[in-house]
Amino acid sequence: MDNILTIDLEDWRQSVFQANAPITGRVLENTKVLLDLLEADGIHATFFCQGLVAEKYPRLIKDVHAAGHEIATHGWSHKSVKKLGKEKFKEELNHSIRLLEDICGEKVLGHRAPDFSIDLEMQWVFEIMREAGLVYDSSIFPIQGKRYGSPECRVEPYCLDKNFWEIPLSTITLWGRRFPVLGGGYFRLCPYSLSTFFIKAINAENRPAIIYIHPYELDMVALNDADIPIKIRIHQGLFRSRIMGRLKSLFKEHKLISIRRLLAKRECSEGQTIF
Repeated sequence: MDNILTIDLEDWRQSVFQANAPITGRVLENTKVLLDLLEADGIHATFFCQGLVAEKYPRLIKDVHAAGHEIATHGWSHKSVKKLGKEKFKEELNHSIRLLEDICGEKVLGHRAPDFSIDLEMQWVFEIMREAGLVYDSSIFPIQGKRYGSPECRVEPYCLDKNFWEIPLSTITLWGRRFPVLGGGYFRLCPYSLSTFFIKAINAENRPAIIYIHPYELDMVALNDADIPIKIRIHQGLFRSRIMGRLKSLFKEHKLISIRRLLAKRECSEGQTIF
């Protein structure tokens, strides 16, 4: 079964640790390593690209696109959509879309909010995305979480209306409760055998697994800076050394495609083909 691989292309220090920090060259090195891994197994993913990264390193975005990957938007500043508010979100979204389309010469179809910071109650967000010409969003975790989540969201990719899709992040239901899996810290901290079990369980429900990773998860250097507190080093770095081997296994054992390719094969519930 086709499963979805998504990459949140951002710089660790700016997006996780220090919001006002400049984008660093670490993002170039980390993404190059990831691109080589993907090329080795002929995998094409969706790259949700942060606007600040694209602005500083347009050549990197060109290289990702030239390698056959889908370019989608990850906003501009990696600030929470809830904190940005309606007008600033609209401004940053349109700014990022214009830049990515200018760089790649191809229409941007999708969006992922920084830190999954939208929910289904924020209908103004989806209206702005439709107005911007987007076809899908992949920001909703259908869980009840402290930092993010919309437990009322369906767990499979579905059409919000005849022109717009939501691609929710993967969850597993255990003991009557949904748990997030297959991305970021969840993929890093869970044993790889458990991640494989999750993928098979999700596929058994006739839905694709939505996997997300960050290039910085391959970085064994960024967390060594003296100003990073030990608690953050442990939280962000635990088992990071295992990610490379896990990704190699994942890429060889599973059929992984981009969201663009998934949706090109499907029709909306209204019966219209979206492309």
